Amino acid sequence: HGAAGMWGTLAAAIFDWGSPINIYHGWGGFACTADDDGKCLSGGRGQAFVANLVGILCIAAWTSLLSAALLVPLKLGKLLRVNEEVEDRGMDAAKHSPNKAYSHSGEVHNIDISSSSVTKIVPTPP
Repeated sequence: HGAAGMWGTLAAAIFDWGSPINIYHGWGGFACTADDDGKCLSGGRGQAFVANLVGILCIAAWTSLLSAALLVPLKLGKLLRVNEEVEDRGMDAAKHSPNKAYSHSGEVHNIDISSSSVTKIVPTPP
């Protein structure tokens, strides 16, 4: 979302096409954006690009600060990781049901996603 949103914001100023092409349109669609004197704003693409770039930087700063304010205390409180026992067993075995949805060394039997049947993993001979 971040990269696509940044590109879309910048592209809106870069590709601001309308008639005539040298007039900035902005929110006006195909109608021009008026300057202080009431005439169409000519050559406003550079200003629009800078304004959109500043907007992107403000959003990035806000997102970074808010994320840090939420995640740093969680990290310091050691709340972002599972305990070592769960880490050693693996999240599939400890937290998920069924505890294994795949097998790297066996065949999967009795796959029925429409009911509550349990998948049985049958190891294959070496």
